[in-house]
Amino acid sequence: MKQALSILLLLLANQIVVGEILTINNCNTIVIPSQIESENYCGMSGIQTEQTQDESGNLNIGYIDDDDWMSYNISVPASGTYTLSYRVASANGGNEIQIDKDRGTTVLGTITVPATGGWQTWQTITHDISLPQGEYEIGIKANIGGFNINWFSITGNVVPQGNFLHTDGKNIVDGNGNNFLLNSVNLDGWMVQEGYIMEVPFGPQWEIEQGIIDVIGEQNTQEFQDAWLDNMVTEADIIQIKSWGFNSIRVPLHYNLFTLPIEEEPVEGQSTVLSKGYNLIDNLLGWCKQHQIYLILDLHAAPGGQGEDQPISDYNPAKPSLWESGENRSKTVHLWREIASRYADEEWIAGYDLLNETNWELGDQNEMLSNLYTSILWELRQVDSNHIVFIEGNWWANDYRGLTPAFDDNMVYAFHKYWTDVDQASIQEFIDLRNSTNTPIWCGETGENSNQWYSENFELLEANNIGFSFWPLKKVNQIQGLLKVDQPQGIQDILDYWSGEGAKPSVTNAKAALMQWAVNTRLENCEYNYSVIDATTRAVGTNATQPYEVVNLPADNITAVNYDLGKQGYAYFEQGAIGDYGDRDAWNINWTFRNDAVDIYQVGGNGAYYIGETKDNEWLGYTVNFTESGQYAITTEVAANSTGGEYHIEIDGVNVSGTVQVSSTGGWEAFSFQESGTATVNSGTKTIKFVFEKGGFNIKSLAFTKTQSENIEVTALSLSQSSANLAVNQSLQLSATILPANATDKSVIWSSSNTTVATVSSAGEVITLAEGNAIITAQSSVSSIQKTCAISVTGQEEEEGGCENATPITLNFSYDGVEEQCWVISDNINYINSWGTATVTINGVDITNLWVNNFPAKENGKYYITFKGAESWAHIEIEGAGNSNQRESLNSEFNQVSSKVYPNPITSGDVHISHPIESLGAEINIFDVEGKNVYSSIVTSEETKIDKKAFNKGLYIITIQYLDKVEKIKLVVQ
Repeated sequence: MKQALSILLLLLANQIVVGEILTINNCNTIVIPSQIESENYCGMSGIQTEQTQDESGNLNIGYIDDDDWMSYNISVPASGTYTLSYRVASANGGNEIQIDKDRGTTVLGTITVPATGGWQTWQTITHDISLPQGEYEIGIKANIGGFNINWFSITGNVVPQGNFLHTDGKNIVDGNGNNFLLNSVNLDGWMVQEGYIMEVPFGPQWEIEQGIIDVIGEQNTQEFQDAWLDNMVTEADIIQIKSWGFNSIRVPLHYNLFTLPIEEEPVEGQSTVLSKGYNLIDNLLGWCKQHQIYLILDLHAAPGGQGEDQPISDYNPAKPSLWESGENRSKTVHLWREIASRYADEEWIAGYDLLNETNWELGDQNEMLSNLYTSILWELRQVDSNHIVFIEGNWWANDYRGLTPAFDDNMVYAFHKYWTDVDQASIQEFIDLRNSTNTPIWCGETGENSNQWYSENFELLEANNIGFSFWPLKKVNQIQGLLKVDQPQGIQDILDYWSGEGAKPSVTNAKAALMQWAVNTRLENCEYNYSVIDATTRAVGTNATQPYEVVNLPADNITAVNYDLGKQGYAYFEQGAIGDYGDRDAWNINWTFRNDAVDIYQVGGNGAYYIGETKDNEWLGYTVNFTESGQYAITTEVAANSTGGEYHIEIDGVNVSGTVQVSSTGGWEAFSFQESGTATVNSGTKTIKFVFEKGGFNIKSLAFTKTQSENIEVTALSLSQSSANLAVNQSLQLSATILPANATDKSVIWSSSNTTVATVSSAGEVITLAEGNAIITAQSSVSSIQKTCAISVTGQEEEEGGCENATPITLNFSYDGVEEQCWVISDNINYINSWGTATVTINGVDITNLWVNNFPAKENGKYYITFKGAESWAHIEIEGAGNSNQRESLNSEFNQVSSKVYPNPITSGDVHISHPIESLGAEINIFDVEGKNVYSSIVTSEETKIDKKAFNKGLYIITIQYLDKVEKIKLVVQ
């Protein structure tokens, strides 16, 4: 009963079962100090979750028995004594909690849980523990169970005094001198509104305000703007950003929240101080301090506006810009002095981004920009010598002419990166800037692209010791941000009026819609773009995938658009997804639901999601949990406007459906279920791959229906042969048959009693290595039933190996750079003549391009020859004194391949595998001589590169499988 309840709770809590350990979908490292909800564990054993009646939190951990436990990943900034508090409830008391490190290897402390008066009567208990600095796993274990826990917190020993971030040569460092990568999120659209963020037909904020005033009047507009500022960023946003793993926040500032425009100043040249902006910063900074996340203040909209790109800085061409008005520049200088004087001692402010994305013609040396920075720094450093200043170049933060060398000893050059390739060349000019000025660099804005671009871009930046700030956090009705804000229904009436396609709505209705829109910006009302969150956090630096949702089969259906989270070629494969990162057609053509390359639509434009625009050889991967072993009928919900589509379904790499043809359903959204074969599956976590062999149809879901609940046991096993006499370096394919044919698990385990004589692969292929005897065993994976084949290996080949009785022997060989092997029998070899470009050895001796007389004694009655050619006409001639010359090429299946491997043999560097274009989507597997799979990947380009460090010295077999075609290539690692 407890196990069944656990499965239900896992579904509700969006979690995954892996063996006996339960793992959360998003297991992030938590930076201490912090309060941690108990249900946000990384692993556990035994416990269950339930709805809590405590004041905070939705769930608590309950049903805790002796030795049950939960684990959490934490990051401790400094060694020291910390206070550990638990929020607990216990009806009887006398329970004991143990806190430990690294799966119980180090016990950090214990505490007794008192009787609190009931299972939902809560009390906080505390004790002190010592924690070392670093990132590691801690566990909470019930030495004596019988209590509930809602949350726990670790506080104290927060930050060493004087922990301002600062520069040290080319690095940003913390107060202890440790390198610190600022990985940040921009609070876009909050204090500075932009039309494209809000999805309105205006650009800069002043136009947006005029449009709203036209609809509801000035006073109501001010009420809306206040509501927008009060709702769009709250403490919940800061907690969420921190939990995702970011360590800082960049907040764009509009000057008009801090001071008046120059035309509204009561005294010319005066800088009136407004409290609104400072109140917003004070609240934001308080949340950042509470949750220990750094804050960067960014002057996004300076007095007058700093760029002709109007929406960025709220520039109004009818008024003097920042560069056309000395008063605006003076006001900017005064504004930064006022900000710095207020926050000079705030350690959780990382620094000041003095001017965002100037885009104005300022001459070859950007003299006005340089002079303005100098003026700001002169005033700012009078009141604040603690904080970093971030310096952006002209032309959207990328032109640093006239801004070198560095003009402050605590400054960082902050470039921006949008719509560029993800390669070293795309950032090299900024790395050169860092090196030439001995000054750190930071990517102050980057984003607005696809998930694949996000992950690869952040990997590139971090590999070059460059932090970044992701843009955007929230975006209206779009998929590129971390969160999506929905527009209320009444907003469309306003949009129709603004675009000239509708009547002017009433003030009452328009104001109600706008005020609801402001409420919709709150975190709890936003839609999480999970694929973007994953691409910018977990997927950075890894090709591993993760389930998009928990799917327990057969109870659940697989929703097609909920394919695994991860990168192209690992979670999905979409034709044309890798290429020009500036081509928006390279991903989700309909721009809905997910930010990957996969094309997603909605039925009728607003109904259920489905996958469309499918092309040949694309595929989707799903990690699912089969709760029961047995036979399943598979059905697929598809729609097609014509016949011709084909697909197959794989489970853990095995094609279980065969090719299934798609007939016309009468329309692109006329979905119907069609049978897709059956599969016998063991319970547990499985990977399902849906492969579009021929595209041109749409898919909405897959269903697995149990057809056979009884476990059919294995009763017998037969082997294709019981003995074999082979020569050295020969191969033999054995096959095993499991009976009955409908056995639940028909998998076979292969083994060799003497791997120095003969090895066997997981597919039953025997390869002989040396003279001697070996027993090859095939055993059922679920029983002790087995059969054996006795292998006898001799040094001389049997007669059926093929002979050539002529002297001399001419050996022609391929020119693809792949090493081939053969042997000849002769009383003696007088000489070798090698023609063409080739490498030749006999019995391990390199005789390339040599004439050899009286070659050293043969081995086992044979001369073993290897040769590798590079020209089509290359060959060797062998003359022998004897009259019996035999030759056999080994494993001819290795010679007829279209993929190429080089260098081969390899001694250092990368193994390169070139592929014909039609092989995209093929699977690569590399096996060692014992049949162990040591490498797997998907072909996503015309060349695959593998680091030699992945292999030990020896012989390997590369298999490349595409649909029903399999290529095999030998690889020698030296």
